[in-house]
Amino acid sequence: MHPNNETVGGSIGDTPKVHAPHTRRIGWLLFCFLWLTFSYAHQNHFDSATPVSRLDLLLAVFNDGRFDIDNYHENTGDKAFFNGHYYSDKAPGTTALVAPVSGSALVLLRFLNVPPVSHSGLLALSWISCALVIAPLTAAGGVALYHWLVRFVRAKTALVTVLAIYIGGAPFPYSTMLFSHAISQWNCPKGQSLRKSERSEG
Repeated sequence: MHPNNETVGGSIGDTPKVHAPHTRRIGWLLFCFLWLTFSYAHQNHFDSATPVSRLDLLLAVFNDGRFDIDNYHENTGDKAFFNGHYYSDKAPGTTALVAPVSGSALVLLRFLNVPPVSHSGLLALSWISCALVIAPLTAAGGVALYHWLVRFVRAKTALVTVLAIYIGGAPFPYSTMLFSHAISQWNCPKGQSLRKSERSEG
C-alpha cells in the first residue's frame, strides 16, 4: 500500500488498494461540501421557461388538484396544448421527485402568507425544492464519481477531478434549478461504480 494511505493508480481493470476509512471520510466531507455549496447558490433566472413549466405543474397539482396548468401557463413557453388544456411538456421525473418537498414548501408559504403564484413564492418554491432534493442528489453523484475514480487514481487526484467537474462545470448550475440533468449527474457515476463492482464480483 502507498505510504500515504492513498489509492495507488493502476491500469483499467485492476483494483488498486484503497484505505477504506480514509476514502469514506473524504466521501462524506465531499458530500457535505457539495450539498452546502449547491444549496447556498440559486439561479438568478430560476423563472426561465423549463423550470417554471415544472413549477406550474407543482402548483396545479397541489393548489388545484389537476395535471393541466391552465391557471399558470402564461408564464412559460414550455407547454403543450391538448384537448383544450395546457400541460407541462417536460419529462415528469424531476417534478415527481421534488413533489413531496414542494408540497410541504407550499404549506409553509401559505402559513407565512407568501402567495405561491408570485416572484417571491416561485423563488422560495424553487429554492427549497432544489436545496432539499436536487442539490443532495447532485452531491451524491459527485461522491459516487469520487469512489469510482479512486479505483484507478490517487485519492487527491480523484478529489480534485470531482471538484473541478462539479464546481467548475455544468453540474453546479444544473443543481440550482429544476432541470432533469441532476438525475443524470447521479445516475452516470453511480452506474459506473456498480458496473465495476459487478465485474469485481464476477
